[in-house]
Amino acid sequence: NRLDKATSFLHIPEYLMYKLTGVMMHEYTNASTTGMLDGSTNDYSKEIINKLGFNESLFTKLYKPGTFVGNFKEEVKNEVGGNIKVVLCSTHDTASAVEGIPMNGNCPYISSGTWSLLGIKTDNVITSSAAMEANYSNEYGKNYIRFQKNIMGLWIAQCLKKELNIDYAEMSYLAYKSEFDNLFDVNDNRFLQNSDMKAEIIKYFKDKKNEGPITDADLFRTVFRSLAYSYKIALQELKDITNLNFDTLYIVGGGAKNKFLNEQTKLFTELEVIALPIEATSFGNLLNQMEE
Repeated sequence: NRLDKATSFLHIPEYLMYKLTGVMMHEYTNASTTGMLDGSTNDYSKEIINKLGFNESLFTKLYKPGTFVGNFKEEVKNEVGGNIKVVLCSTHDTASAVEGIPMNGNCPYISSGTWSLLGIKTDNVITSSAAMEANYSNEYGKNYIRFQKNIMGLWIAQCLKKELNIDYAEMSYLAYKSEFDNLFDVNDNRFLQNSDMKAEIIKYFKDKKNEGPITDADLFRTVFRSLAYSYKIALQELKDITNLNFDTLYIVGGGAKNKFLNEQTKLFTELEVIALPIEATSFGNLLNQMEE
């Protein structure tokens, strides 16, 4: 067993920092995405490690974003012509994205890319049966829990873009021209991997015996509106689980540029939608490092 010979392990961001500094350091936010942390201790769960048959010695101390890792190794200094301090950011991209949101109060967010990460910051993990049934998870930010779920994002639109040789601006333009208002379940498993997304969407409506899109304008309109409706469903689950009420929704990432999607999200959720610069992950990364 190759794992028996291992003396340590690193996630990819940690490995990159190790290559720069020679220092091995496990980062808190990325570790939380493994599903191997104990919510009561915020450290690796020995129970889970033992259940999986892993060596406990591999799972060392976790360090929070903002921790100084080290300076460049000599060979790196010689290669780049100088030294730079290496500081931990929130090495999980969504963790950095949420850090990069200039949020007024505590509001739900969507990190909108190929997939949508929708959630809210909480002080403690939520492990209720309702949370489990709705497929929400507890992932860590620097000083809070990101209680969130992974749902469909722009994946369907990305597939259509490639299939139909069209850009997102034209998709949105055509969506405005259509009056087709029927919706479909964007989170249906049939849309996770498909070589002909347009045909699969049309087949979905036929299978449900509902009127489907006729024109490409209808197709793009139903994709974006159905995605916005899925946000409404996830936010209602979030309200039910947390017993919180919201009036604002922040959207970051590539989807924040889609005006039509943002308008439909506002329509369905009845929340104020604040769409921010798409590079929130980079902003959060920098903020973490500047705090050291």
